[in-house]
Amino acid sequence: MEAAGELNRAVALGDELGSPLIRWRARAALANAAEAEAYTNRREAAAIIREVTAGLDVARAAVYLAAPEVVQVLEAVR
Repeated sequence: MEAAGELNRAVALGDELGSPLIRWRARAALANAAEAEAYTNRREAAAIIREVTAGLDVARAAVYLAAPEVVQVLEAVR
């Protein structure tokens, strides 16, 4: 699947850049494109989201966690 290959490159690039937003969004997109690896990618995306929110104050973390994209990722790994 060509899309999965591009998304895998996006995951690697996000990791290289160190951008949490790119890192979890690329994994979430990859999970949607490659169902065989979906759970692993969603779990990794959720872990990155948790890392980000751990460094935020309570109010900012609540706003971040309420974003629809974030909710979707976190609900998928419950």
